Amino acid sequence: MLETSPELRIYSWDDVVRLTQQLAGLVGTAQPKPSVIIAILRGGAFPGLVLSHALGIRELYAIKVSTTLAETARAVRSVPVVEGVEALPDLSAEHVLMVDDVTNTGDTLTSAVRMVKKLRSPASVLTATIVWDTVSPTGSSPLTSCAADLWADQAHAWAVFPWESQHGAAATHLRYLRDISCQLRA
Repeated sequence: MLETSPELRIYSWDDVVRLTQQLAGLVGTAQPKPSVIIAILRGGAFPGLVLSHALGIRELYAIKVSTTLAETARAVRSVPVVEGVEALPDLSAEHVLMVDDVTNTGDTLTSAVRMVKKLRSPASVLTATIVWDTVSPTGSSPLTSCAADLWADQAHAWAVFPWESQHGAAATHLRYLRDISCQLRA
């Protein structure tokens, strides 16, 4: 993965697969063992799929949680809106693994867990993300506690994943900055 600046960390497909497999190892030691995975769309779709195969969990569902108003780093956030929970089956006998790509404030995970518990009453819920972004929304000192139960990487930066449109733009920008830096040193 490219360690880019305090503001941005770019993850490649290889990074995501490696970190998701690492996360699978952590989930594999959890008790009780998850029997169902719920991916939070959009970012949790790929990690949810990889985890379902790595853990041998065939029951994979998705819900949507909308919190940002734009597709930019540190975009203005709104109160999370959770959709699709009504379409899930009865989960009262299931141990749910709820997956997203990244967590920061925990608003997305907390809202998703609250709605799933309220409407589908699972036996338990374990939350997992690929990355814990420790940048405080207020810009003060780094966050010191993670909303996810499990995470594979910790970054004091905005996480950019390969499925995001800004991934290509961010990589191009970083190459430009490196080129300029080399020219200035020459």
